[in-house]
Amino acid sequence: MKKRGLSNLIATVLIVLLALAAVALVWGFLKPAFERTGTSIDLRTKCFNVEVHPMKCEFNTGGDTNMTAIVTVKLISGEAAEVYTAVQYDDDTANAGRVTAPPVLATTNIMIINLTDGIPLTAKAAGVVTDEQGNTEICTESPVTVDCIDAIPA
Repeated sequence: MKKRGLSNLIATVLIVLLALAAVALVWGFLKPAFERTGTSIDLRTKCFNVEVHPMKCEFNTGGDTNMTAIVTVKLISGEAAEVYTAVQYDDDTANAGRVTAPPVLATTNIMIINLTDGIPLTAKAAGVVTDEQGNTEICTESPVTVDCIDAIPA
């Protein structure tokens, strides 16, 4: 009687091919996670060099139902694509805005239209960084806070 079956060489080749297919399948699931993690690390690294400070915050009650706050921010260092500011109101709400970042050591104004009836109390600022793929990250807010003042006191 003749033995029929797979030779050892063919069995080994099939096992290697199955192992390669399994590795390719697992890599297909894991690759996007590794890419996202790398992007996040790159953006956070850029944030370490960015420092943005709010310089002043003025609001105008002017009898309007939508009060306007203007926050002046200064890019102290780093390569921010945008600057972000948040204004905290006396009714515990907040509004935010962002604009293209000025050159280092220059200032820019960010206008925020208040959609509540609160009075702006304080303003904070942060930088926004981007990567080549267009991903963005808002960096940690500056520890510097400025009080908002009425531009046209009664």
